[in-house]
This record gives sequence, structure tokens and C-alpha cells, in this order.
Amino acid sequence: MGANVQVCWEKFCRYWDVEPRLVPMEPDRLHLRGPQAVAQCDENTIGVVAILGSTMDGSYEPVAEICAALDHLAGSGGPDIPIHVDGANFSCGDGHGVQGDGEVCITAIETGLTGTFELHVRDDMTLEWPMAETPTHVMTMAFDPDLDDAVVIALRDMIKLICARTGISREDAYTLCSLAADLRITQVVNGAKGVHVMLEKAHLVR
Repeated sequence: MGANVQVCWEKFCRYWDVEPRLVPMEPDRLHLRGPQAVAQCDENTIGVVAILGSTMDGSYEPVAEICAALDHLAGSGGPDIPIHVDGANFSCGDGHGVQGDGEVCITAIETGLTGTFELHVRDDMTLEWPMAETPTHVMTMAFDPDLDDAVVIALRDMIKLICARTGISREDAYTLCSLAADLRITQVVNGAKGVHVMLEKAHLVR
């Protein structure tokens, strides 16, 4: 990791009794780069840390460059080193025991929940906004200070999803949304209001 990391990483290393290898900063390089990361790696390396917000100047470290350098190292017979990226953590939010559609104020019945999640990296798809799938429905979501804009974003993503799953035209998918999709308000309590579009998967049969 670069010497520009936040203090939490020093605490992490101290707590887990691991040796931090800190790449010093230079006047023309105030964050970690791929060559400097690889130079610190060997068979004892448990990971490389890339941060999104250097303590020196707030800059984002070049995650793609660091990943490519590590992939080249592994492909050349070196160790296969994982990378930790700040901000790439998984979060499922807080648990609400009771909440109506369109949470309108900070009052919801907060509850402790225990769940099991299985995470998969999908190189075959790209998401700009969240989407979800249940045994019965597909859902697209969007958030924006303007609720109308959130509706447009979520609806357009549902149209794309329908076209990808069925092969029908955008115009027909748009019509299907008007006939069968349900637009629900996720919440309006935060600055960015939320909309989710729900469509029964039975309508996606080719």
C-alpha cells in the first residue's frame, strides 16, 4: 500500500500482526501506481490496497492499472495477489421490521437481521444502477433528487432488461411496461428519492 493510506490501515496491520509494506510518495506521484505495487509483492503478500481518496491530495489511485500489473505478475509465474479497493465493500443497508412503500420520514421499525449472502463477480454484465431478481419478479431501481428523473432512469433500465431477455423491440418493451410493470416509490425521506420498477418474470417468456 502507499504511504498515503488512511490510519485505519495501520491499525488493521497492528491488530492482525501483519507487516505493512508502505510505498513512499514522491513529488510527482502522490498515490500508489502499478509498478510500485508489484515491486513490493512476493509469496508472502496477502493483498494490495488501493484507495479512492489519497490523504495527500484526495486523488483516486489507478485501480485498473494496479489490477493489470498484478495480473501480469501472476501470468508471468509470480504470486496471484488479490486487491482491496476502498469503497468496493458490500452493504445491504439496515433492517426495517415495518415500513410502507415510500418511506416518508426517519421513522421505521429498526430491527436486527441475520442473513447469508453469496457474492459473485459478473464480468458478463455492467450495471449503472441497482437491479434485483426474485423467483417471481425482476426489478430495476434509480435514485435522484427529482422523482420524475428517477422514474425515467428506472423505466429505461427495465426496457433494456426486457429487450435483453426477450429480444423484442424497445417500443414493444415500453408498451409492456405500461401494461404490466408496477412503479413503486422506494423512499422519499433521503435527498435522493427512489423508484423501483417491478415486472413479473412470466412476461419475459420468449
